[in-house]
Amino acid sequence: VVWPKGVDTHQFHPRHRSQDMRQRMTNGAADCFLMLYAGRLGSDKRIKDLKHILLAMPDNACLCLVGTGPRGAELRRFFAGTRTVFMGQLLGLEMCQAYASADVFVMPSYSQAT
Repeated sequence: VVWPKGVDTHQFHPRHRSQDMRQRMTNGAADCFLMLYAGRLGSDKRIKDLKHILLAMPDNACLCLVGTGPRGAELRRFFAGTRTVFMGQLLGLEMCQAYASADVFVMPSYSQAT
């Protein structure tokens, strides 16, 4: 049995890097070091753990959170005043562009399956 790759590398490819998307993800601070979280905004994802990481980073670091979920409003309050942008849900090409336009993807959850 041969298992296919877990990621469609044709769709999720660096060629989708977009300066326009990066501008959106950073509120216009496109020259920052951009960390991306993409997923459900739930407490089990440990997204709040990213705040102390962001605050420990140099001032040119920023965080973009892509997704929706039951903790969305709470997280917006929690990250208020930080270099964090909430994008809501992205699909298709926009999601590909977001991944390709970030400098690093962060997933603080102990389990990505939930």
